[in-house]
Amino acid sequence: MWPKSLKPGVLTFLGISQMPILQRFSRNIPNSISTISRGIQNVDHQPSNNRKLQQAVRVPHRVPFVTTLPDGDEVVIDFMTDGQISEVYAMIQEDAENGVGYGINEYPSENAFRLEIKGGSPFAVRKKDSDKLVAGFIITSSSFYRGTEVADALGIVHKSERRKGIGDFCMQICENFAIDLGFVAIYADCFSNNKAMLRSIERIGGYIRCGYLPMGGQMSNGTYVSSILFYKDLRHSMNTEPRVSCHCLLED
Repeated sequence: MWPKSLKPGVLTFLGISQMPILQRFSRNIPNSISTISRGIQNVDHQPSNNRKLQQAVRVPHRVPFVTTLPDGDEVVIDFMTDGQISEVYAMIQEDAENGVGYGINEYPSENAFRLEIKGGSPFAVRKKDSDKLVAGFIITSSSFYRGTEVADALGIVHKSERRKGIGDFCMQICENFAIDLGFVAIYADCFSNNKAMLRSIERIGGYIRCGYLPMGGQMSNGTYVSSILFYKDLRHSMNTEPRVSCHCLLED
């Protein structure tokens, strides 16, 4: 999973093993997508079908699609449903209570979580054969950038799916989707004790350490931990040849 320790929506992952990194799978999205409002404008509970209709013009047109995880399992990447948003919140809270990646008071309630991701673009990674949620991630305009061209993201991998390379997989997916949504750069942060995330950033490459907060968040045991901020310019990746097999799901 991936914590967010500095400000709402900064990209973080944990529980990541050293697996091959997913390369870019989508490109050449029309430039006009950058002018489209991004993500959920209304985060109140509503039927998932209505949510999908609202999101249909705000995200990469390849969604939903099927691809393969590093361990060989097929997954579907699609818009996050209302129920999946609740599931992601519960996963984050469990990790916070266990002192894994997220601060204990980072999201005091589900409503607070939904308010922080309002305006973001939420995606779910689910098993194709069982619909089990493997991971979720949400991309927003960065709170560190005075404009709308730089992305933040938050996400989490289900605890039963960790140490399989899925964190690296999802981190690269976030970069790809950020590019498709018209972003030119992305910020990533993690707690300084999150060794798995730090190793993942190093493996993926391209990130520059650009900030440090002595007090980044509070753990479940009451101690405080510092945070490290990284930055990656995505402009050089926009014309990279995709190296992963995927196919769209055509739905009526």
